[in-house]
Amino acid sequence: MIFNLKKRIYFLTVSVAMLVGCYQGFESQPHIDANPHWQIKGKRLLVGPDIEIFMRVSNYRTRFYNNDHLHYFGISFWFDPKVPGYRFDPQITFLELRNRSLHPKNIKLVFSGLDARVIDWECGNYPEHDFGSGPNYGLFRGACFELYFPVSPPSSDTPFSIKIEGLTLNGAPVRVPVINFKEGTFRAFM
Repeated sequence: MIFNLKKRIYFLTVSVAMLVGCYQGFESQPHIDANPHWQIKGKRLLVGPDIEIFMRVSNYRTRFYNNDHLHYFGISFWFDPKVPGYRFDPQITFLELRNRSLHPKNIKLVFSGLDARVIDWECGNYPEHDFGSGPNYGLFRGACFELYFPVSPPSSDTPFSIKIEGLTLNGAPVRVPVINFKEGTFRAFM
């Protein structure tokens, strides 16, 4: 009887700790209009013709943290082309609701590993890789672009859009639909 009581107390303690350590966060998540060639899968993955682009933004907030103190807005794009020949000349436009458009002030290109899932919005710290001469870079799985826009991160409940241009396949332009971001949620564990 005492043994079962100890098990129950242990189970209850672990369960409470897990519930306290689990919390909901808010962030802007991508959406696109109906398109025969592109779709959003999950909360961050844009899937197109023979390519996947995993997107993360720096405006997430939880009950413990927010990015209101930042003086820039960051977005990262992690690429996974399924066929050779994809290249990217990063021409990205941040479109606000007030009809203001911004281009990134800084772009960082890194190899972020073979898995797009990382803790933060940034691409990560992996060894440098030769992407070829820019501004038209060869893409491969793990190529990741961090874009820094000269504006504070919008609140996660503020809609905005991103326009991606400069993606080509074997020299032919690839049209990426405008990506609309609106508030979404995510689960996090401490």
